[in-house]
Amino acid sequence: MQTYNDLFQDAIALSKKLELEDITLTLDGKKLIAEWLMYELGPKIAEHFSREGFVRFMNAPQSSVRLHHLFQPIINELLNINAVVTTGFVTVANDANEVEEFGRLDDDAILQAMQNQETPEKIHTWLTLPSGEIIDLAFMTIYAALYHEESLIGNIVAKHADELTGGMVYTPQLVGETFYEKCNFDFRIDYAKFEKDDEAEEEA
Repeated sequence: MQTYNDLFQDAIALSKKLELEDITLTLDGKKLIAEWLMYELGPKIAEHFSREGFVRFMNAPQSSVRLHHLFQPIINELLNINAVVTTGFVTVANDANEVEEFGRLDDDAILQAMQNQETPEKIHTWLTLPSGEIIDLAFMTIYAALYHEESLIGNIVAKHADELTGGMVYTPQLVGETFYEKCNFDFRIDYAKFEKDDEAEEEA
């Protein structure tokens, strides 16, 4: 079975082949994530979104791309590292032990997106740390909204990718953000759109 580092090296190779990124990074396995980081990240998300606004935002297409673009420099500063924005898909096993994938792109879809300068709506990103640990601020809230699991809202995936349990697997496909630049992607977040109150939303 391939390790996350193996998969990450494949993503680096594909990114180089597509002339997107030219990086060399072997994940070293040294632990960076600690409990204090979780206490820092929650309030920093709250600086930008209310709980309801965050759920609305995560229900929007391409939200994980915008969120991790926003938080990459924040996490870099907190940990004094260079985290890599990573595009790929998440595999999970549901209660019926059925495997579901979120965010998978095939090579043709990647090429077509760049040619058309149009980012696919169902795309997913997270941050890969030099340790091989990942931080995904988006997935659990996306999953919670999809399956009405309110207790998962705001939860963060922050662990070494090879240590994830419950059938959860992260598979990187591309590294960096040049892909999004070639797709002419707008990273800006319209906070007002997601922070309108429920009454205003009903009237709209």
